[in-house]
Amino acid sequence: RERELSGRVADLEAKIAGAREEAAKAQAATEERASQLQRVLDEKAAAAADADTRVKTLERMVREAEERWATVEHAEVTDQQRQLTAKLKELEQRRGTLKEAKADSQKATEECERLRREEALVRDEESRDHRHKMDLEDALERGKKDLRNLRAEIDPIQRELDVNSEELKRLRERRANADALGAEQQKQLDELREDYRTVEVRKREREAELLDLRRKLNSKDFSAAEQLDELQRLRAEEMQRRGEIEEALEAARREFAPLPVTEEALRAELAGLQKSVADGTERVGALRDAIDQIKISDELLRADVAVLEDDLNDMRRLREEWPQREAEMS
Repeated sequence: RERELSGRVADLEAKIAGAREEAAKAQAATEERASQLQRVLDEKAAAAADADTRVKTLERMVREAEERWATVEHAEVTDQQRQLTAKLKELEQRRGTLKEAKADSQKATEECERLRREEALVRDEESRDHRHKMDLEDALERGKKDLRNLRAEIDPIQRELDVNSEELKRLRERRANADALGAEQQKQLDELREDYRTVEVRKREREAELLDLRRKLNSKDFSAAEQLDELQRLRAEEMQRRGEIEEALEAARREFAPLPVTEEALRAELAGLQKSVADGTERVGALRDAIDQIKISDELLRADVAVLEDDLNDMRRLREEWPQREAEMS
């Protein structure tokens, strides 16, 4: 949209420059036509002055003829009087023609003045359009600058949101892995407890066997040496079983080592990341509202450009009507 608006503004500048050149050409043509009409007016004025001089000369000749009326013959005077009367009528006709020419010259002068006023109005309109265009360019530059600033503000927030999303995803994976590991450890712990219960049962059975054996040893069926050998054998078996139990317990302790991070710490970190994501989302919403305002300003600028295009169309229409007006003037 920025490139389109810039292209349209450039086209508008070219159109305004063309209209300005056409107005300059129209002004030059108007001034040239006005100078031609002024020359014609001067010629008509000179002709009128010459006619007035000739009229005065003829009047003087009439007076001289009237003075000669008493000295010349009546026929010659009558013939000369007719000639002079005809010349006077011709001069009156020429004087009327000169008056019409003066009226036409006056109309042409008024038309020139009207055209000059129209040209001044066109120049004023062109100046207003140029100022409006400059205001639009300033507003466009401010909009571009605000858009760049918003983008500069959005980019780090977006990067931060991406980082937080990745961290949240990683924490969720860690939590899922921790839950799976906890479930596995719980399962192994249950198996270990079951083994421990089995060992306890076997131990109790062994203790029962020992008690039974002691009762047998206390009987008179065994000698003292046999009783001692049997006790040493039982003691060695018991020590072996206890070693096996200790090794199993040690292996279980090594296998079920405590996690480096507790669930409470993970929950606290997750809550902090969720709060950061919510804040970033709120800031992004505010920036999107600002972008919507810039879009509205862009639409207003487009409307102003459309008004300027209408003004340019009016100027083109005046340019097309100019030859007809010039023909009417001539």
